[in-house]
Amino acid sequence: MNKKEKGEIAELRTELRDSIGELIRHMDALFEGLRSDIRIIAEQNRSIIAKLEEHDRRFDKIDLRFDRIDLEFSAMNRKGER
Repeated sequence: MNKKEKGEIAELRTELRDSIGELIRHMDALFEGLRSDIRIIAEQNRSIIAKLEEHDRRFDKIDLRFDRIDLEFSAMNRKGER
């Protein structure tokens, strides 16, 4: 290999290293944005789950009230049947 070819190879290696470095910086920026988006989604998911759990508790209370009302109606019907 002559000096010219060695010089060209060295130049290509430098360009390749520079390109790889630039690509790594670009990917780091993309991944940081992705991490940020994932954090936002996770926070929203936690918020939604908390709200659903709150609704579940409220529906459980309503179910208990309906069960009590059903028992009262059943008792009234039994009294009326006598």
